[in-house]
Amino acid sequence: MPKNRDKDGKYIPATGLTKQQTEAIYLIVYEGKQGKGVYEAIGVSPSTYYDWYKQDLFSQELEKERKVMRRQFKNKAWKRLGDVLENASYRDVMPAIRMVLEDDESSFYLNNKLEVNQNTTETITIKLVDDSEDVD
Repeated sequence: MPKNRDKDGKYIPATGLTKQQTEAIYLIVYEGKQGKGVYEAIGVSPSTYYDWYKQDLFSQELEKERKVMRRQFKNKAWKRLGDVLENASYRDVMPAIRMVLEDDESSFYLNNKLEVNQNTTETITIKLVDDSEDVD
Protein backbone atom coordinates (compact mmCIF):
# COMPACT_ATOMS: atom_id res chain seq x y z
CA MET A 1 0.00 0.00 0.00
CA PRO A 2 1.43 3.41 -0.95
CA LYS A 3 2.46 5.44 2.07
CA ASN A 4 0.00 8.25 1.21
CA ARG A 5 -2.97 5.87 1.77
CA ASP A 6 -4.55 4.51 4.92
CA LYS A 7 -5.67 0.88 5.32
CA ASP A 8 -8.91 1.66 3.44
CA GLY A 9 -7.06 3.29 0.55
CA LYS A 10 -8.04 6.83 1.57
CA TYR A 11 -5.61 9.63 0.72
CA ILE A 12 -3.33 10.74 3.57
CA PRO A 13 -1.37 13.93 2.90
CA ALA A 14 2.34 14.28 3.34
CA THR A 15 3.46 15.90 6.54
CA GLY A 16 3.28 19.62 6.20
CA LEU A 17 0.03 19.98 4.24
CA THR A 18 -2.86 21.60 6.03
CA LYS A 19 -6.28 20.00 6.23
CA GLN A 20 -7.53 22.61 3.75
CA GLN A 21 -4.73 21.79 1.30
CA THR A 22 -5.60 18.11 1.57
CA GLU A 23 -9.26 18.90 0.93
CA ALA A 24 -8.27 21.06 -2.04
CA ILE A 25 -6.28 18.20 -3.58
CA TYR A 26 -9.25 15.88 -3.19
CA LEU A 27 -11.65 18.39 -4.77
CA ILE A 28 -9.30 19.07 -7.67
CA VAL A 29 -8.44 15.47 -8.46
CA TYR A 30 -11.58 13.52 -7.60
CA GLU A 31 -14.36 16.05 -8.06
CA GLY A 32 -12.85 18.00 -10.93
CA LYS A 33 -13.28 21.37 -9.24
CA GLN A 34 -11.10 24.31 -10.11
CA GLY A 35 -10.33 27.78 -8.83
CA LYS A 36 -13.35 29.39 -7.22
CA GLY A 37 -15.09 26.04 -6.76
CA VAL A 38 -12.18 24.86 -4.63
CA TYR A 39 -11.32 27.88 -2.52
CA GLU A 40 -14.97 28.61 -1.72
CA ALA A 41 -15.60 24.98 -0.75
CA ILE A 42 -12.70 24.91 1.69
CA GLY A 43 -13.08 28.46 2.96
CA VAL A 44 -9.83 30.13 1.98
CA SER A 45 -9.16 33.32 0.09
CA PRO A 46 -8.33 33.15 -3.62
CA SER A 47 -4.82 34.49 -2.96
CA THR A 48 -4.15 31.77 -0.37
CA TYR A 49 -5.39 29.09 -2.74
CA TYR A 50 -3.27 30.30 -5.66
CA ASP A 51 -0.21 30.72 -3.40
CA TRP A 52 -0.37 26.97 -2.68
CA TYR A 53 0.60 26.29 -6.28
CA LYS A 54 3.89 28.09 -5.61
CA GLN A 55 4.67 25.65 -2.78
CA ASP A 56 6.62 22.59 -3.87
CA LEU A 57 4.97 20.27 -1.36
CA PHE A 58 1.42 21.15 -2.47
CA SER A 59 2.29 20.86 -6.16
CA GLN A 60 4.10 17.56 -5.63
CA GLU A 61 1.24 16.04 -3.63
CA LEU A 62 -1.30 17.24 -6.20
CA GLU A 63 0.68 15.63 -9.01
CA LYS A 64 1.13 12.39 -7.02
CA GLU A 65 -2.61 12.15 -6.50
CA ARG A 66 -3.29 12.86 -10.17
CA LYS A 67 -0.92 10.01 -11.09
CA VAL A 68 -2.76 7.67 -8.71
CA MET A 69 -6.06 8.55 -10.36
CA ARG A 70 -4.65 8.12 -13.88
CA ARG A 71 -3.23 4.73 -12.89
CA GLN A 72 -6.65 3.66 -11.61
CA PHE A 73 -8.31 4.70 -14.87
CA LYS A 74 -5.58 3.03 -16.89
CA ASN A 75 -6.14 -0.25 -15.06
CA LYS A 76 -9.87 -0.03 -15.81
CA ALA A 77 -9.11 0.75 -19.45
CA TRP A 78 -6.88 -2.31 -19.81
CA LYS A 79 -9.60 -4.52 -18.33
CA ARG A 80 -12.23 -3.03 -20.63
CA LEU A 81 -9.94 -3.44 -23.63
CA GLY A 82 -10.18 -7.20 -23.16
CA ASP A 83 -13.97 -6.93 -23.43
CA VAL A 84 -13.68 -4.82 -26.56
CA LEU A 85 -11.42 -7.34 -28.24
CA GLU A 86 -13.98 -10.07 -27.59
CA ASN A 87 -17.07 -8.09 -28.54
CA ALA A 88 -16.87 -5.62 -31.41
CA SER A 89 -20.10 -3.92 -30.31
CA TYR A 90 -18.02 -2.12 -27.70
CA ARG A 91 -16.18 -0.20 -30.40
CA ASP A 92 -17.63 3.04 -29.06
CA VAL A 93 -15.34 2.86 -26.05
CA MET A 94 -12.14 2.62 -28.07
CA PRO A 95 -11.52 6.39 -28.18
CA ALA A 96 -11.90 6.59 -24.41
CA ILE A 97 -9.53 3.69 -23.87
CA ARG A 98 -7.02 5.27 -26.23
CA MET A 99 -7.22 8.56 -24.34
CA VAL A 100 -6.48 6.83 -21.04
CA LEU A 101 -3.61 4.80 -22.43
CA GLU A 102 -1.97 7.65 -24.35
CA ASP A 103 0.31 9.00 -21.71
CA ASP A 104 4.06 8.99 -21.32
CA GLU A 105 4.18 5.63 -19.58
CA SER A 106 2.06 3.49 -21.90
CA SER A 107 2.00 5.26 -25.25
CA PHE A 108 4.36 2.64 -26.67
CA TYR A 109 1.41 0.22 -26.71
CA LEU A 110 -0.42 2.40 -29.21
CA ASN A 111 0.37 3.59 -32.68
CA ASN A 112 -1.09 6.51 -34.56
CA LYS A 113 -3.67 4.40 -36.34
CA LEU A 114 -6.61 2.96 -34.46
CA GLU A 115 -8.71 0.48 -36.41
CA VAL A 116 -11.85 -1.28 -35.33
CA ASN A 117 -13.43 -3.77 -37.71
CA GLN A 118 -16.94 -4.97 -37.15
CA ASN A 119 -18.73 -7.61 -39.16
CA THR A 120 -22.42 -7.00 -39.49
CA THR A 121 -25.43 -8.80 -40.87
CA GLU A 122 -27.28 -5.58 -41.62
CA THR A 123 -28.56 -5.16 -45.15
CA ILE A 124 -28.02 -1.86 -46.88
CA THR A 125 -30.39 -1.07 -49.74
CA ILE A 126 -29.58 1.62 -52.25
CA LYS A 127 -32.34 2.75 -54.57
CA LEU A 128 -31.43 4.76 -57.61
CA VAL A 129 -34.06 7.10 -58.98
CA ASP A 130 -34.72 7.02 -62.71
CA ASP A 131 -34.75 10.45 -64.36
CA SER A 132 -38.23 9.73 -65.66
CA GLU A 133 -39.65 9.18 -62.17
CA ASP A 134 -40.98 11.99 -60.01
CA VAL A 135 -38.91 12.75 -56.97
CA ASP A 136 -40.57 14.16 -53.86
